[in-house]
Amino acid sequence: MSRNPRVCLNENYFEDFFAARGFEIVAPEKLSIEEQISLVVGADEIVATQGTLTHWAIFCKPDAKFIMLNRDTSLSWIQIFINEVFKVDNYCLVDIFKDFMYAANHTNGVFLLGSNKYWKEFVADYFGEKIDEDDDISYLEDALDKYVSLWCRKYQAPTNLDIWVQSLSGMCHRILELERAASKKRPLLSYQTHVASKGWGTWNSEGIFSNPLDQKLDIQAIKIDFAGCKVHYAVYFNETEGWSAEVASPEQAGTVGKHKSITGVKIRLDEAGAKDLDILYRLHTFDDTWTPWAKNGEELLSGGVKLNSIQIELKPKA
Repeated sequence: MSRNPRVCLNENYFEDFFAARGFEIVAPEKLSIEEQISLVVGADEIVATQGTLTHWAIFCKPDAKFIMLNRDTSLSWIQIFINEVFKVDNYCLVDIFKDFMYAANHTNGVFLLGSNKYWKEFVADYFGEKIDEDDDISYLEDALDKYVSLWCRKYQAPTNLDIWVQSLSGMCHRILELERAASKKRPLLSYQTHVASKGWGTWNSEGIFSNPLDQKLDIQAIKIDFAGCKVHYAVYFNETEGWSAEVASPEQAGTVGKHKSITGVKIRLDEAGAKDLDILYRLHTFDDTWTPWAKNGEELLSGGVKLNSIQIELKPKA
């Protein structure tokens, strides 16, 4: 599989996947033309994101397998032409894009890749394996902020106003659809945090980071709200002060105006809620790491490192 210098965020997920199954990761841009052709000619199985790299199919052996990973909604007519003229029959095209904002330029855009239903179907069919993780687990945590930032910077010119309107409109409609679907099953849990210098942030629905991961403002308090049942929670300050008193949703745990950072949390549902749901939570620290997930009232500490984001999720009981 090839390392593409294009801005394709989370491509490493797919590189790691294929490397674990015996594929060699190569960077064609670091090889001469002769070396690149020789590599393709001798390969029995090739994986590449669709574009210039997949055009090398013209040099494949007749029985070589070619897996083409599509990074956006467009399908290259050049690739179709190559496959037809050079009789590249043993290939499959898999959509792996997770873009929710418009990619205005196929050859020079900003693309977000990830595990979606098409990728899962391909893995099940081609490798006979099942991918169990949620769609967002491989890209949301590390790549989403970068994707939004790079996309906005790329298309910030006034001439791209229509692109902005189209993308933001589509994104808002998808958010509403997701919230409607979730609300039909049960109420959404939400939470907000109080951070140094800025105060209380916006309410975020379950699964969303409470604050940007690169924001170096320590969390000092948290509120949780959930209409489905009562949520009980407490925060940890330090070895001297220990744990705060446990409060129930939507009350405040922690302090405001006292410049006291929190370095741990424990969260649980009341008895009625705990029959059907698990509540999971983790902490992101100033040293850019996530703690492991904790659940159902387990004490979760950062080891004294300040927190800049918290993530909370509800999961049905297995």
